[in-house]
Amino acid sequence: MPKLSAALTDTTSDGINGLNIDLVAPFVYNDYIFGFKYGLGNLEKLPQFLFAKKVFKTSNGDISLDADFTVDDKVLAVKSEWYNKDLGLSIGVNGNSKQPFTGVNFFKDGIINGKKVRLSTAYDIVKKNVKGIVTSQVKGIATLQVDANKLAVRFDGKNPFFSITNAIDRQTEITPVINLSTGNVHCEFFHKWSGGSLKSVLFPGSKVELQWKDTGVGGSWTTTANLPLNEAAGKPKISISRDWSF
Repeated sequence: MPKLSAALTDTTSDGINGLNIDLVAPFVYNDYIFGFKYGLGNLEKLPQFLFAKKVFKTSNGDISLDADFTVDDKVLAVKSEWYNKDLGLSIGVNGNSKQPFTGVNFFKDGIINGKKVRLSTAYDIVKKNVKGIVTSQVKGIATLQVDANKLAVRFDGKNPFFSITNAIDRQTEITPVINLSTGNVHCEFFHKWSGGSLKSVLFPGSKVELQWKDTGVGGSWTTTANLPLNEAAGKPKISISRDWSF
């Protein structure tokens, strides 16, 4: 299904270029999905990237392959994943033409004492070249989910974080997060309803981040806001995006 996206970032705009208008057009042929993403703000350029996807069904599970080709950088990225529904097991590997191995992901579902349990982990390896010096940065997350509650340890390449997600009901979650290096704590609140959701993140004494999604007929709106609580945190920023599905 083709999708047209438009975004106004940080309340600034410079004509059609400033609107960040993108067209994502997928097509289906014999169970293959392929298409392109095109930035309408720069009509003289080629598409930003081309993509293709195929799911192969076997007796031992489903194997999915996702390929993206970035036109400017001429980089081909491939994601592969194997999933067995009977085992509740999924294993995935990512790579690209410049870096054969960029990440891995895994999850295992099960039932313990009548509760749905999922153990999952994902790691990304990003290589950076700064003044000719190549370094590798590892980012990852490991989670243990029991029904709707979840424990997670995340590493962003610099600091480890620990979080506990408490599901108040089917629509509402509260997640305190602690930076294990600095001891700083922030709190995330998420609430969803039919046709939309609201996520808010409170950084005590610093700022509040908000993300509101509203889904309607033919597309959805996403509004994000960064609201500082003091002058040191900078100025307020608001971004608005719209997706149209055809």
